[in-house]
Amino acid sequence: MFEDHKTARVHVATIRTAIETQDKPSLASHLTAYGKLLKDHIKRENEILNPRLDKQLITESYFYSFPLFRTSVMLCCLPIVLRQTSTKP
Repeated sequence: MFEDHKTARVHVATIRTAIETQDKPSLASHLTAYGKLLKDHIKRENEILNPRLDKQLITESYFYSFPLFRTSVMLCCLPIVLRQTSTKP
């Protein structure tokens, strides 16, 4: 799953370049691939990672087991990831 994050950064950087250079085929290809990557990644998180985290966290703190908490953490991290990819050459 860590590799997904690296691949996502490459897609975002390439999408940005494709927009700037108006490379429509590259833009379409990377948007499609990025969308599939996100869909598959989120599915694995929901089916594998999050249930494991729920089992661990519920013993530590009831609050952290709520799906809303996980979603808010992911939404907080997304702008940071996008900012990091936008500052790379």
